[in-house]
Order: sequence, then structure tokens, then C-alpha cells
Amino acid sequence: MARQLKKILVAYRRYPPILDHLQAAFATKGIELIQFSLDDNTWFDKWVINRLNKQLHNLRILPKSKSVFENHPLAHRNYLNRKLWQMYESQQPDAVLMIRDTAFGHEALAKMDCLKLGWWIESENRIHEVIEEMHLFDWYFCMNDRCVDALKKASYPQTSYLQHAVDTATYHPVSGAQKQYDLCFVGTYSEQRQTLIEAALEVTSNIVIYGPRWKEKCRFNRAINKVWRGERIQGAALNQLYNESRVVLNETGWEAAIGHQKSGMNMRCMEVPATGACLLTDEVLELDRYFALGKDLLVYRDVEDFKQKLRHCLESSPLAEAVGQHGFETVTKNYTYAQTAQAIVDKYQEIKG
Repeated sequence: MARQLKKILVAYRRYPPILDHLQAAFATKGIELIQFSLDDNTWFDKWVINRLNKQLHNLRILPKSKSVFENHPLAHRNYLNRKLWQMYESQQPDAVLMIRDTAFGHEALAKMDCLKLGWWIESENRIHEVIEEMHLFDWYFCMNDRCVDALKKASYPQTSYLQHAVDTATYHPVSGAQKQYDLCFVGTYSEQRQTLIEAALEVTSNIVIYGPRWKEKCRFNRAINKVWRGERIQGAALNQLYNESRVVLNETGWEAAIGHQKSGMNMRCMEVPATGACLLTDEVLELDRYFALGKDLLVYRDVEDFKQKLRHCLESSPLAEAVGQHGFETVTKNYTYAQTAQAIVDKYQEIKG
């Protein structure tokens, strides 16, 4: 009989709420998930170390790769490492899952006597960070095909692909919702994203955007200031926004120019279709393996192609509606957190026997 996973300790940030989504999914399988938040910090790190580092970095006295007091016990990473070990000892989980966008906890991981799993959910450009810590893990999932390939080339075969998922209790069609916006975008400012929003404004002015740094970077851009609504929208309000938008823009943002095919589908690739909205996204390496392009979602190659496809969607409501419905059926059937939890359980049983 296969060994059963009963308790798993999972480490990540509070937002986006992947911890909450996974906890709900594991609970349906009778598995207890213990959350460990990377957001917890000490007053000394927050008010002394961070502020001093910022000043020294801005004055170029200290390289950005360095930190004052980096060996201090109250420095963030040292505090998290100590707290992670304390939680492991008190909870005694069957497995630990580290959802990675930053490295920490190496000392604690080295002492743990349970199955240790990693899940990389950041850019392929940072794969060296994963390679440096692979020796600490029994298995490492990556949301990028290129990261999986890079790890295997580096002689680490204990890796496989695991894409993002969607929580259908959070992202779902809203009965009676009316389309109010031609286009919406939710995400942090980047020059590529600004270029796309400015291109979209040539097609329609009925646009809404949310996300940090837009106000700072576009303070003199009157057109963008008119459509920017705030730094953050989440939960039910975000679900409502997607439901009220004819088209939702996705620009993956993996530090690559528009038109360059990236590796790694971000969360919008799952969350937007789950609401029944039409997703218009940039090219991503894995898309055609998991979606029917042109049916589940629409893909643009460059800025002109983006404008053309956006215009076509707005001129043909049946097209956008059909894409939204087809994408909804695909995502809710195949890419929920229930499947993610099951993939982790399967890997646990495969390794533990």
C-alpha cells in the first residue's frame, strides 16, 4: 500500500493567495496544509536594515547584491530560516513544499528529514537560483519548460513541469454581469505593458487598468492616468472586473521584449478564462500544449497584431464570447488547484513508495 500524505508544510507569500487555494484543495483530500508566510518579518529588518540598505544602494556605497547586517539574526532571511525550522519541528509534516520566487531557508532545509519539494514560479532568466539549491530537494517542479530542460542539462533529473492553476471558487462567471469595459489589464507597470496600453488606446478609450507603479511611471501621461484605477484589485472585485470586460489583456512580463516567446504561463492564463472572459495574451512557449489557440484564448505576436485582434474582438462580440466560453470549459476541467494538489500527492507517493 502506498504511503499516504497526511500533512504538508507549504511556504510562500500571502499574496497572491496560492497558499489559501492549495489549502482548500488539499483539505478536500483529507490532507492538512500548514501555511508558512514569507511576509513575516522583524521590526529591526523592516525599519533599520531595509532603510539603511536602500540609502546605501541609492548612494552606490553598497552594491544592490549586498546587504548590511546580512548575518544578523533579525535580518529577514535569517529570521525566516529560524522560524521555518521551528515550525517544521513543531508540526512534523510528511512533506515540505517551497514555492519559490526567492531563495531562503537553506539551513533549515538541510536539517529536515522529510520529503522536500520545490516549485519555481518565476522567470526562466533566474534558473541559476534553482540550480544553486537543487541539492537540498528531493523533487523540483517548474512552471517553465525551459527551466526543466536547464535543470536536466545541469545533471538534476529530479524535476518536472507544473503549471499554475485556478481556484474556481474565486474566479468564475457572475450571473447577470454586463460587459462595461472593452479592455482591462491588471499587473505591475513595465515599458512593454505601457506600449500595449497606448496601442489599445488607439482602438478604444474604454479601458481599465490596475497595478502598482503606473502612477509613478506615467504621471505625465494623461491618457493612461484616465484609465488607471488603482494599485491593487483582488478577490471578488477582480473576478467582477474580468466578468465585465469584453477582452482581458495579458503580457507575461518575463523580462523579454514584445514578440519574444517566453517560457512559463502566468496566473492570468488560468484565472481569466475561468471567469468566461476572452483572454488576449502574448506568446508563451507552453500555450499550445495546454490550450487550443484561437479557441480557448487569443494570442498576439506583436503590437500591430495585438491592435488588430483587439479591434476584431470589439467588432465581433460573438468571437469574444465564444473564446471566453471555450476557455472556461478547458480551464475548469483541467487546470484547477485540485489537479495541482493531486500532482503533488502523486509525486509524494511515487518517491516514498
